[in-house]
Amino acid sequence: MRACKNYFTQAFVGLWKNRIMSLMATATIVFCLLLLGIALILGFNISYVSRQLEGQYEIHAYVDMSYGTEEAKALKSQIEAIEYVSEAEFVSKEDALKDMEKSMEESASAFEMLEGDENPLPHTYDITLTDVRHADEVVKKIKSIDGIEEVKNRSDVLEKMVRTTRGAQMVSIIGMLIFAFVGVFIISNTIKMSVMARSSEIEIMKYVGATDWYIRWPFVIEGTVMGIVGAVIAYVPVAIVYGNIVGWWSESIPMFKLLAMTEIREMVIVVFLVIGCLLGAFGSLISIRKHLRV
Repeated sequence: MRACKNYFTQAFVGLWKNRIMSLMATATIVFCLLLLGIALILGFNISYVSRQLEGQYEIHAYVDMSYGTEEAKALKSQIEAIEYVSEAEFVSKEDALKDMEKSMEESASAFEMLEGDENPLPHTYDITLTDVRHADEVVKKIKSIDGIEEVKNRSDVLEKMVRTTRGAQMVSIIGMLIFAFVGVFIISNTIKMSVMARSSEIEIMKYVGATDWYIRWPFVIEGTVMGIVGAVIAYVPVAIVYGNIVGWWSESIPMFKLLAMTEIREMVIVVFLVIGCLLGAFGSLISIRKHLRV
């Protein structure tokens, strides 16, 4: 406990004595976390939007024209029993004709002669999946059901969706790794100037028998404190700016939602604190390494 108290005392004394360098290092951590925050939130929202797209993805199964309404409805249980099928919504040919009428109001009179037995549309099922990656497998099973005449599956759209999502997620991950690497490099060089100002003190401690970790710990604590302060400062503008973006997005592009800040607040705070502490502590360890070789 005495040693820990000594480490923290030295750390806070060092922060105060070298406050200009400490402020520079903290500012660097804030800048790095802002960039990391952009990549992190972008990654969260890419996954969220892709789940919305997957939820809107449907397979359309057309029932044999010879099947009556009740016979067609009886197929629902067979379709929903298939693995990865979330829901199979039955659309009668009468409802399908009404929907077509609404979408083509200028030609509504032409549809009057297609009502009743003259209706050329089949009964259909709009099928949503729990996992769109198994769409082809589900389509094969639906086609094998007696009474299903045709199944339409936009696999090309699905493949593009999956490829785009994976590509965007990979870019965000690579971006976070690059920002973290650059952050450690910049922070270590910033802290190095603070360490150089105390190189004589480190040499004296080495000569009187202090262990490497006895010397390292105050610097590690300094870096960790700067990381915590940097994380708190960086979170505020990220939360404010992102909150405004979500508000603008919901009004301008209502078809897709972004995650609200309240939904990712805890995750962002934890990531900022962890990354901030790691950047500060690791930067300090790299900076002091050279001066321990006495």
